[in-house]
Formats: sequence, C-alpha cells, structure tokens
Amino acid sequence: QLIAKLKPILEEGYRPVIFCRYIPTAHYVAEHLAKAFKSHNVQCVTGELHPAEREERVEAQANEDEPPILVATDCLSEGINLQEHFDAVIHYDLAWNPTRHEQREGRVDRFGQRTPVVKALMIYGDNNPVDGAVLRVIIRKAEAIRKALGVSVPMPEDENRVTQAIMQTVLLTRGLDSGMSQMGLGLEEVETLDDIEQQVNVSWESARDKARRNRTIFAQQAIHPEEVLPEWQRMQEVLGSQDDVQRFITKALAALRAPLQPYRQHYRMSWSELPQAIKERMAGHGIRRMDQIGFTLPLPRDVVYIQRSHPLVTVLADELAERALESDYLPAADRPARRAGAITTNQVNQRTIIALLRLRTNLVVEREGTRREMLAEEAVTVAIEGNQAPQQLDTEEAVKLFNLEATQNTVPDVRERAVRQALERLQEQQSTLDTIAREHGQQLLKDHRRVRDSERDGRGTFQVNPQLPADILGVYVLMPEVAF
Repeated sequence: QLIAKLKPILEEGYRPVIFCRYIPTAHYVAEHLAKAFKSHNVQCVTGELHPAEREERVEAQANEDEPPILVATDCLSEGINLQEHFDAVIHYDLAWNPTRHEQREGRVDRFGQRTPVVKALMIYGDNNPVDGAVLRVIIRKAEAIRKALGVSVPMPEDENRVTQAIMQTVLLTRGLDSGMSQMGLGLEEVETLDDIEQQVNVSWESARDKARRNRTIFAQQAIHPEEVLPEWQRMQEVLGSQDDVQRFITKALAALRAPLQPYRQHYRMSWSELPQAIKERMAGHGIRRMDQIGFTLPLPRDVVYIQRSHPLVTVLADELAERALESDYLPAADRPARRAGAITTNQVNQRTIIALLRLRTNLVVEREGTRREMLAEEAVTVAIEGNQAPQQLDTEEAVKLFNLEATQNTVPDVRERAVRQALERLQEQQSTLDTIAREHGQQLLKDHRRVRDSERDGRGTFQVNPQLPADILGVYVLMPEVAF
C-alpha cells in the first residue's frame, strides 16, 4: 500500500519523510523501498544514531543528486527542521497520541518551506483492530475537539495506560471469537478500551475547558484589529516591504561592484567579487557562499530566499553604514554610501534639503508601584523645500526623494557649497527639528496608550521624554537644473 501511494507522490516531484513507530519497522520499510525505488536515495534514521549523526545523514541525503526518500522514527519528529529538503509526510504507523502526528508534520510544514502545498498521508489497516481502536478513541476525538475549539488539545499524559487498554481490548475481542476467553487468562477483569475512552473523554474535556479559560484570561480576542491597525501599518512602513529588500540588496551589491545577474526568475550572485570583509561577516552567520538568490517565493531548492531578516541584509547594511561613518579614512571609491551629498535633477523645481534624523525617546511606565523605562530609537526623514520650514516625511515620500537620479553633472565646488549651506540651514532650524522630535514622542505616547486601552490594560501612568537635540545622521541636497 505504501509503495502504491508513493509512486504518484514521487512522480509529482515530492520528497517524502515516512515516519514509523518502531526501529525494526523503519529498517524493514527502508529495505523494501530501496528495492522498489532504485533511482531514489533511500535512507533510514532512527534513535540508534547519535543526534549529530542523524542531522548529518539528513543533510547528506539532501545534497545527493538522487531524489531522497527518508524513513525515520519519531526521533526526527522533534529538534531537526526538515522543511528545507522535504515536502511530504507519510504516517506509516499511527501514533497513539495525536500530538505526535502534528509534531511529525510540523517538521516539514513550517516557515521556510518552499513548496506551496505540503502533502500529508496517514496509512491505517481497515482490518487492523489496533488501528481501528486508535482511530476511534484518539485521532477522531482529537479532531472533533480541534474543530469545536479551534485549537489542538494534547493527549492525556499516561500513554502507557492507553496502550495497554488498546491491546487488552484487541485480545479480548479476538478471545471472544476464538475461545480464548475460556482459557482463564482473566482478561475480562482488566481495563478495557471503553473504560479508557471514558477517562480520556473526561481528561480531554478538562483540557478543553482549561484551554477555553486561558483564551479568556489572556483575552487575545478582546483586542479589536481596527483599533491597533494604525500602529501595525506604521510598523509595516518602518520595516519595509519585500520590494524594499530587493531594491536595497540590488543597489548595495551594485555599489560594492558585485552586481546581481538576472537568471530565470531569480538572480546569480557575484560572490567572488564581494569584499572580503562582507564574506567574513557572512561566514560568522554560517554562510560561506551563496550562488543564487531570489526575493519571491516559491524558489528552486538551490536558490536562497532573501527576506528582511536574512543575514545578507544585516551584513550589507552594517558594512555600508560603517563605511559611511569612516569617510575620513577611506577613499571615495570605497564609500558607496555617504552621510552627505548633492545632485542636480530635473525632478525638483526648487532646492530641497533632505535630513535623516535619529530620534531617541524615553518612555516611562508606572503601574502598581513599579516604574519601567524604555528607550525608543527611530530614524525619521525631514525635508526643507526652498524657504519653507522642515516637514517630516512618511516612508513612501522619503524613499521617492532618495530614489531621484541626477540628470545633470554638478561640479565638486558646487556640491560642497550646497552641503555646507544645508548644514547651516539645519542648524538655524534646530528648534523646529526638536519640535518634530517632541511631536513624534507625543504620537508614540498616544500609540502606546491606544494599544493598552485596546487590550483593556490601560492602568498606570505613561510619559515620554524626547532626548534632545535630535541627531542629524545624513544631509542630502536636491538642486533643480540650471538652464544654460
């Protein structure tokens, strides 16, 4: 049955993990699958191996040219992530605790899985009284509770009693049919599956009631999304989208003279052209080489998905920031990012000064005699157009201005004079910049209170203390074209 079900799954390109309950069963299954699927790399991982050996065998199998089939016991249902190399789970043996099934599938169906659809298959014997008992008492009951409550409730802990009851029930059933009950074995007096099912029901009802009480106590459902949506939207703007990640990586690598090369639906990296400092930083994250990267899922397995939290983003940002801050010690060619600059562009009608500010705000919360202080540090962008006062920009406006390209050459003396005048103008406007910092702090306080109120936890007092003056991290000048 397993071989018959595996054939179409393998033909679709899936890479399955087959979970067995017992070590001899796993070896038996792996032996027969190796004979049936000779073009596949069939491996068996059980608790006989040291944890490090298990992980090595999984990784080695994933690096083979032949498509893998992994047979494993529940030693792999916890601790080792399998989503990078496998995308299907088959339960060859039914686990007598439904939580175990979730753990098995959770090693594959988790964050980082490249395949859009993960297959999960449960095999049972329709003429097997043990499997029938497990399905009736445990798995179907667990599914009913999950559908009713919306969350999974774990199986009561005493699995040995459940196991014993199932086996005794099977023996009793067969004994009545075959005359075993006349042999004086005393099986009629032991705990039966009906007895254990009643106890399981009681335990599960108790666990379900406890889960329901926990949901009431922690009151996640009391938070109304529309009340905290403004904070969520602002946070999304600050964090940036996947398009922002792609834009940054593409421009940063090009500035470091290691540009990406488009290839099919993703990109090839110029790894050998990267500065040695960046390679060393990446090695510190356990990454010694990346040949192909992409920014949109799904991707082929040999292509690395780059999202905001990937080490490549952090490493490039740190490297560019440090080079910008060390401008006095590095030649201009080695400073792709600058703290100051000026360009001439036909995209503006009047001189525009862009300043990148660092705002630090001390948030103080006092509640029930306890004082707690938090420091919020944010970067905001302000713009001064012509003779107007500085105005804070939202993320979209700031990115739009920073993406403007030069349309006319600007001689060095003009650039230096423009930056110097911009610094003088910002110094004159320092009180306005500090006012922006105070207003930003008040907005932060309102946001904090609104979130607290939305979760019905608005007790205590809150205050914000902007740390002034606002720091200027970068100054950039956009000058309109001059007609000759």
